[in-house]
Amino acid sequence: MKTKLLSILFLTSLTQINAQKTYPQDFSTPLKIPMILSGTFAELRTNHFHAGLDIKTQGREGINVYAIGDGYISRIKVSPRGYGKAIYITHPNGYTSVYAHLKEFKGEIADYVRRQQYSRQSFAVDLYPKKGTLKVTRDEVIALSGNSGGSGGPHLHFEIRETASEKPVNPMEFGYEFADTKKPLINGVYVYPIDGMAGGNKKNVYKVGFSKGTLTRNTPIPASGKVGVGVKTYDQLNGASNMNGVYSIDLYVNNEHTYNFTAEKVSFSQTRYINSHTDYHHKKTSKGWINKCFLDPGNKLAMYKTKVNRGIIDVESGKSYNIRLVVKDFKGNQKTSTFTLIGRENTPEIEVQNGSSKRFKWNIAHNYENEGIKLHFPANSFYEDIDFTYSKVGTSHKVGNTTIPVHKLFTISIKPEGIPAQDLNKTVLTRNGKSIGGEYKNGWITDKSKEFGTFALKVDRTPPKIVSVNLSNGSTFTSNSKIKLKISDNLAGIAKYVGKIDGKWVLMDYDKKYRLLTFAFKNEDISVGNHIFELTVTDKKGNQTRFERTFIKK
Repeated sequence: MKTKLLSILFLTSLTQINAQKTYPQDFSTPLKIPMILSGTFAELRTNHFHAGLDIKTQGREGINVYAIGDGYISRIKVSPRGYGKAIYITHPNGYTSVYAHLKEFKGEIADYVRRQQYSRQSFAVDLYPKKGTLKVTRDEVIALSGNSGGSGGPHLHFEIRETASEKPVNPMEFGYEFADTKKPLINGVYVYPIDGMAGGNKKNVYKVGFSKGTLTRNTPIPASGKVGVGVKTYDQLNGASNMNGVYSIDLYVNNEHTYNFTAEKVSFSQTRYINSHTDYHHKKTSKGWINKCFLDPGNKLAMYKTKVNRGIIDVESGKSYNIRLVVKDFKGNQKTSTFTLIGRENTPEIEVQNGSSKRFKWNIAHNYENEGIKLHFPANSFYEDIDFTYSKVGTSHKVGNTTIPVHKLFTISIKPEGIPAQDLNKTVLTRNGKSIGGEYKNGWITDKSKEFGTFALKVDRTPPKIVSVNLSNGSTFTSNSKIKLKISDNLAGIAKYVGKIDGKWVLMDYDKKYRLLTFAFKNEDISVGNHIFELTVTDKKGNQTRFERTFIKK
C-alpha cells in the first residue's frame, strides 16, 4: 500500500513538472537598444492573436537586427502586405526565430534574395533555402529594422516558434527582460445571461458597477440559470503608453478555480478562435475587447489551462456565488476584481422563432438557397447555434448578421442577372462594397467569405491608375536616387506589375499600404545616359494600364 502511494505521488509530481515546461534562457536579443514593447504576445487583434512581440525602434527605420542564436535561415519571405520582408532562422535547440517588417536584408542574405527575385522576375517571393545555404551565428547582423508589409509604423515584429509544430511561443518565456512595474488595467467586468438572467435581464449583458475607485462591489447581483463572466483588461509596460494584452486571466467561484487563460503559446490554425474567446458583438458595435471567461460550444482554442464546466456558472435560487477575477502580466503584476451573484428563481423563457430567420446548428453543415443566391456553410462554421437571416434589397443580398462571427470560409454564389455575357469575366463579387474576388462558372459568380455582410455583383472595366511621384520625361537621376510611382485600382485589386528599363525587367519594391512602387538605382547596373522606363499594371480582371517616360542617368 505504501509503495502504491509513493508511486502515485511520484507520477503526480512528474505530471506537474511536465506541465511546467521550461524554455531555453540563452538566446540573445534581436536589437541592441533598450527593449521597449508596443505589442505583447497573444494580444487581441482583428481575427487573430498577436503571434509575437512588437519591439519599438525609437520611431525610425534602419536599426541593426541580430540573429538571437546560431542556426540557419530556413525561410525568407518578401510581400507587399502581412509581415513584409521577413527572415526565419532555425536553431539547433528546436526553436525558430522570426524577424518581420524589415527594411532590407544584409550581406549574403540580401544577395541571395535579390538573385531569386530576378530569377523569378517578382518582388514578392517565398523562399526556403536548403539547410546550410545561409548559416548565421549568434549576434550576426541579418537585416535592418523597418516598416514593410502591413506594419503601422517602424518596429520589429519578433517571434519564437516551435520548429516542429511552427506554433508561436511567448518570447517572454525565454528570459527576455522588459521593465514592467505597472499592474494591468481592468476597464470593465460583465455578466452574460447564457441561458438565464443577469442583473434582472435575460437578453442583455450586465455591466458590473463597482464602488467608486475600486474593483469591488458590495451589493449582490441577482442572477439565475447559466451565466458567464467577461472582462475588459489591458496591460501597460514601462516606457510606453500602448494598451497591450495581459498574460493570464483567472476566474474563481466561491474560491474554486474554474477558468484560466494563459498567453504561453498559440497555434496559427486556432488563432481565429479569438472571435469566440472575445465578445464579437461588442467589438463590432463598440470597438472594445471583452475577454469571455467562458467557452462557446464550438470554441476549440487550446490556451485554456482550466475550464470547469466551460467556465459557465450554474446559478441556483437562494445561493450566493462569490466571484473573484484575477488578471496578471508576465512579470506577475496583478489586478483583482470581486463581486457576488445571488441566485433567483429561473423562469424559462419561451423561445420565439423569428419568421425571417433560420436556426443553424453550430456543428453541422448548412445549405441555403433563395432568389438568385446559393450558400454553403461547412460543419463547425459557427461557435454556437445562430439565427441566420437573409434579405434582398434590389440587386444586393444581405447575408447574416454582421455581429455574429463566422469561423470557416463559406461558399457564396450569386446569379449574374442583367449582366451582359461579354462582361461576365469582368464581374466581381463584393462584400460591403469591396471586392472579395469572384469567378464565373456554370451560370453563377462564386467565391468564399469568412464574414457576413451585404453581397453584390459589380462589373470592373476600369484599368488601374499609375501616378508618377518624381518621374517626368527628361528627369535626371543619380546612383543614390529612386524612381517612385503610386499605383491603385478601384475594385478588383492589383494582380501584378512589371517595371522595365530599356526593355529589361527591373526590381521594384511595392509597399501596398502606401500604394508605392520604388526603384532604387544603387543596386542596379544602369549606365550613364538616356533611358526609357516603362511600367505595366494589371488588375485581377485583366484590365491594364501602361506608363512610359524617358530619363537621364548621371
